[in-house]
Parts: sequence; C-alpha cells; structure tokens
Amino acid sequence: MKHLHYKTILLSFTLLHLLCTQVYSQQRNVHSFGSPTLNEFSLETYDKEPEAAAVVLYERGKNFFEMVDYRLTLIKEVHRKIKVLNAQKFEGATVEIPWYTNKSSKERVRKLQAMTHNGDLQRFVSEDKIYESDLNEYWNVTKFTFPDVKDGSILEYSYRIESPYFWGFEGWDFQEELPKIYSEFESSIPGNLVYKRSLYGSQKLDVNDVKVKNNCLDFRGTEQAAACEVSVYVMKDIPSLKEEAYMLSPDNYRSRIEYELQQITDFYGDTSYYTKTWDDVDNEFKTEKDMGRQLRYENYFQQALPQHLLGISDALERAKAVYYYIQDHFTWNNKYRIYSDIRVKEAYREQKGNNSEINLALINALNAAQLDAKIFLSATRNTKVPNPLYPVLTDFNYVMAYVKIDNEEYILDATYKDLKFGMVPFKALNDKGRVMDLKTGSFWKSIDPEPKNLLYIKAQILVSAENDVVASVTETHSGYSEIFEKQKLNETSHALYVTGKESRLGGVEIRNLSVANENDPTKELTLDYDAVYEPEVVGDQVFIDPFFLQSEFKENPFLAEDRSFPIDFGYPRSIHYTLAITIDKSFEIERLPENKSVQLPENLGNGTMLFSQNDNTLYLRFTFALNHQSFVTEAYPTLKEFFGDVVNLQTNSFIVLRKR
Repeated sequence: MKHLHYKTILLSFTLLHLLCTQVYSQQRNVHSFGSPTLNEFSLETYDKEPEAAAVVLYERGKNFFEMVDYRLTLIKEVHRKIKVLNAQKFEGATVEIPWYTNKSSKERVRKLQAMTHNGDLQRFVSEDKIYESDLNEYWNVTKFTFPDVKDGSILEYSYRIESPYFWGFEGWDFQEELPKIYSEFESSIPGNLVYKRSLYGSQKLDVNDVKVKNNCLDFRGTEQAAACEVSVYVMKDIPSLKEEAYMLSPDNYRSRIEYELQQITDFYGDTSYYTKTWDDVDNEFKTEKDMGRQLRYENYFQQALPQHLLGISDALERAKAVYYYIQDHFTWNNKYRIYSDIRVKEAYREQKGNNSEINLALINALNAAQLDAKIFLSATRNTKVPNPLYPVLTDFNYVMAYVKIDNEEYILDATYKDLKFGMVPFKALNDKGRVMDLKTGSFWKSIDPEPKNLLYIKAQILVSAENDVVASVTETHSGYSEIFEKQKLNETSHALYVTGKESRLGGVEIRNLSVANENDPTKELTLDYDAVYEPEVVGDQVFIDPFFLQSEFKENPFLAEDRSFPIDFGYPRSIHYTLAITIDKSFEIERLPENKSVQLPENLGNGTMLFSQNDNTLYLRFTFALNHQSFVTEAYPTLKEFFGDVVNLQTNSFIVLRKR
C-alpha cells in the first residue's frame, strides 16, 4: 500500500526553455469580439461537467511590448467568452480586473468592452457602469456587472492593461473555478528581456509553440527593429478547479504558466539582473527600512521591557515570559503588512499594531533578553506554499518569530491572545517558511502543528423513572481545539455561546455554564455545565443516544466518489468521551451497542467504542484519534471508509431501555 501521509507539498513543475520549439498541436482558435458562433448559442449543457453553472467557451491572453508615449510598455490583452448554463447558480456576473499602482506610476486598464448576448439581442456594459475601487495601497480593481444574465446568455468581454512594470508579466491561469473549452496564452518578448517560465498543475498543453519573430518591435532611437521570442500555449477541455474539504489553497494545484523577470539589457549593452538568490534577499533585508531596519531596536526594548523579565536565569522560561508579555501588551488591529507600513516603536507605544509590527516587536524583545530571535517569513493557508526553488517574496504574506533555545526550535506568533508559546496559528499551518538569518544565511524550516489537540468530555448521567436524562458535564479543550472553542466564546456572550452549542448538539438543553481559563493561554480551557436530553420513547421502550454530548464527526466530510487533491487537516487531533450512566431501577437494560473498533493503516488513526455494565450503571469509553495531519490523494478511499465507519459508530449506536 502507498504511504497515506506526506510531509511536504510537491508541485508539478516543468521548465519551458527559451528559444526551444515543441509543437504538440497546431490547432489554434482565433475569435473576433462580438460574434459568438451558432454552436456556442446552441450549447445547453457541458457534457464533461453537466453540473457546471457555466463554461468558458473561449479565452485568449496576450502579453507583449509596445512603445506607448515614447516608452517601452508591457501590454496585457484579454478576450473571454462565458456561456451561462444555470443563471440561478452562476456567480460570475461581476468581473473584477486588478491592476497595480504606487506613488510614482500605475497600470492602466484600456479598451474595456463587455456585452451580454441573448440570441440576437446584445446589451453592452455602458461606461457609467464600470467602476474603480481600491483593494489596498498597491492594488486597485476595475469592476463591472453583466446585465440581463439568464440561462443561455453568452457573456463576452475584452480589455487591455498598459503596464510600466516589466516584472509584472505574471502569466496565465489555464485552470479556474469554471470548466473551459479553449484557453490560449501568447507572449511576445523582445530579445533584450529574459524571463524564466514555469508550468504548474496536472493539465497538459495541447499547443506549445515557441519561435523567433524578426522585426517585431521598433525602439525609438535605434536603427534596427528588435527580434522577439513568440510563444503560444494552449489547453483544451480543462476541468474546473473544485475546492474540496480539508485541502490547502487551490493555487497549489492550479494549472497555470508563470513568468519571472530574470534580466534586462538596455540600449547601451548594460545588463541588470532581477533573478535573486537568497543571499541577495538576505543582504537586502539588512537595509530594507520596513522590515530589516525594524530589527534594530534591541536597546529600546532593553529599557522598555519590565526588568524582572530580563533577569530570569532559565533561557526557555525567559523566552516564555517575554512572549506572554508582548502578547498581552499588544492588541492586533486586524491588518497584515509585510513590506510596508511597519513601525515597531510607534506600535509598541500605542499598544496596537499589525501582524508584522507585533512579531517584530517580539523579535526585538527576545533579542533584548539575550535570545537570538529571527524573522520567520511564511504564507497563510489560503495562499500557495512558497516556492522552494528560488526566492519569490510575493509568495510570503505572514510574519512570525523564530528562536532556538537549547537546540529546540520554536516558531512564535504573539498576534493572537489565545496562542500558547511555540504554537503556530491554524491559518499559518502551510508546510514551510523561511528563517531570515541575516548573519549566516537564511534557510527553510517546516511548520509543524501543535501535536496534542484534545477534546475531553466526561459526564455523570442520571436517567430518571420519568425518562428524564440529566448530565453533569466537564469538557476540557487543549491545543487547537482550545483555540477554536475560545474563539467561539470571545466572539459572543456566554448566553449566545450556549445557544450555539445547543444548536450544534441538537435537542440538548444546557444549563449553569461555568468557564475556567477563558483568557489564560497557559492553561487548558475547561467548561462545566448541566445538560438535559430528551430521549426517544416508543411504547415501553426508551432509546438513548449515548453521543448526545458530542458533535464532532457526526457527518462524513468525504462523500465524493473520488478526490483530486491531497487531504490536509492542518493538525492531528483526538477525542476522549467518557460517560457513567446511572439508570433508574424501574428500567431494565434491553440492549447495548456492540463494542467496536476501526483504524487506519500505519497507526495513522483509530476509533474505539467500549461499553461495560455494573448493575444499573453503564460505562462508555469512546476514543478517536487522527495521528497525522496530511494524506496523499491516493489515501482518499481509505480515509472515506474510515470516517464513514466512525460516523456510523456514533450515529447508529443506541442504548435501549424497557420499563419493568
């Protein structure tokens, strides 16, 4: 059997060499704007994905260079046609076109045209229905909404982006959330520019045509036109990229081609190199004002920190004390910054800051406490895993701290009040990150989750002669189970928390809730409460669901017939569920569920249910463990069966009582 688990994400990767021609097929389609074909109008369903709400009939992207206002400019053109098959389910009527801007220059969206085709009726999107808005300090978006969208509509649009940023060549996503019949990308690059290209994903190219075209571009002030490398890449019949339960970002698996600027040679023969090594990045970080320079406040924090923290003799205890002090000192402003707007001293004084300011303050504070802390660059789970082969700084969007104490490595994040020392937030459990050691050189480090994540429920239950079932419950959470439960508590009042818990359990009334350690990250969260449950009564029989206090894995998360992508739960987890059920002597115990056990191969998971009886007291012990957080795609049938067995065990096990 293939191993069910995996440690790292392996992206399928093909390097497309420059000036190399490989032609798999020469069948290209060229469509003009505004003239859908009869076949496109007559299409009523897409046979390859009958449930699809829409299908991309045709799309073509072209990136090339052109002289605009006497400046060499990157041009990005897009033409796309979408057939709406089920307007009620279709969610793509609004189109957003992002473009980059900064204080000195910006990209511009030009020649935007869009229309809805309903048979012979065509409705253009008028200029007054096209809007611009800010996404953040560097990105704006142009957006519009197609009018009169109904079953059978063809939505067509095209636009052109003029960009002064040669590094913004980007590339092309062949695979997206809608299936596609035909997708083409063409690039035309003058010989003085060199880009590295990489093809990702599982889909194969139908056309891969790379050749040289002479006299393709006239530069102002030169005697001879430049030659260009012209590349055409086509994919056909591309399946939609469907997000599945428990997976990392779909961007890890999307079939796409990416371009990275390597070098530019100017008119005088001077060459500038843009492809960087990690040594280059390390050197830049030392002087970069918004990140590297924010590490220079060790002396400031030696004065600012409570002096008793600096005097703790044990290094690990000193690190923990500094960590919890910074965590308590700051309030996160719900903002992320990584390469701009980072001012550590100001944030410390105001006791409020963004993610980077808080964790850079932590790094400075640890260094002030004579602990060698460093920046840890990472990416959140909703983005792709950083490229391990070469530096792509835009792959990173999250900052944490790294410290090594007595040969033990710790990744720290003081952004969240509930995290204990050494625990990475769930959102940042994304395989690996980069430790920015600016003295000896940066290096990769895996991001490992907290290993002990337990939900423990212990209850004393009384079943009265009147069929009332009353439980006295103690519920303990540790690890990520604790974090998520504290988030539920902190987001609302205790009364509303109880209402939500009753809703999740279904048919259970909760009374007298008491919460311990709600705001203490160093101690486990404990809940004490009473629960009243109404069993099902049929004639003189009473049916008690012994799992009425536990809602985890009551439904199988894996119902699809097959799976396209690896499974990633984020962290291992376990449940211990212990009941002592005392039954009034007016009942006799007619039937108990059978003791059962299910497990995954290689001790990767198990579930066990054990019943025992002593007079009129029943004892139940249920344990569930998932001992690894990630599994390869091929493990899906085994996981599906395992979770199906666990769910069946919890939902179809009833204690049956009968009146004497």
